[in-house]
Amino acid sequence: MLRMVKGGHARILVVDDDDRALDAMAAILEDDGYEVETAEDASAARGKVERMAFDLIVQDLMLPDDDGLLLCSEFSRLGLPVLVCSATARRADGTLALWLGAEGFIAKPFDAEEFSARVARILASQPARGSAQAEPRPQTVGNLRMEQARRRVQVGEREIEITPTEFRLLFALAKASGQVVSRSDLAAAAWGHEEPSDGRSIDAHLSRLRSKLTEASADVHISSVRGEGYRLLSRLDQAA
Repeated sequence: MLRMVKGGHARILVVDDDDRALDAMAAILEDDGYEVETAEDASAARGKVERMAFDLIVQDLMLPDDDGLLLCSEFSRLGLPVLVCSATARRADGTLALWLGAEGFIAKPFDAEEFSARVARILASQPARGSAQAEPRPQTVGNLRMEQARRRVQVGEREIEITPTEFRLLFALAKASGQVVSRSDLAAAAWGHEEPSDGRSIDAHLSRLRSKLTEASADVHISSVRGEGYRLLSRLDQAA
């Protein structure tokens, strides 16, 4: 049965220079009903992204022609969700991938069912390609303005670049401005449900968000509340 993702069929690009890994991931995804394209290096992947629309990129970090972390960052800046699947021996690479905008990291060798679940979870949290929807009212806190349908964030007149996951986390905090949002609720907003590793991922994403908001001179601050979660405070809230 063809899997539907928010009203449309998902197209996934798999990037890996290991033929066996590439074929294995493509077979799993095709069995799950997704449309799959493959690329064996960063150059081919960039070319396909220029020519086609994708709902998800699944990529290795060890590519023959470029740094996989750099490629991950490029795709994330384009608003493309990325799942990194790699056998990298560098312990920090999984965390670095999250800092650079990846939606998740899965180590090789991987369990096929876990791989399928990770992919489905990421796709379920994304808007469908070409979907039409009414523009909801922008969410504003202090000089921060967020437009959900366009996934646009402004501080004053300045637009700032954030990843899809960062947007969902920040939007959840903005909707509850001044109130504590639990880690489980943030995980649900970002990925649909909570897993044990989500806490570390949330910390990494929110730390990066803090830096971006500070750099843009936002008059809001993401505050951690020990044992409870996080909240977004405006300057007025902080003064009170």
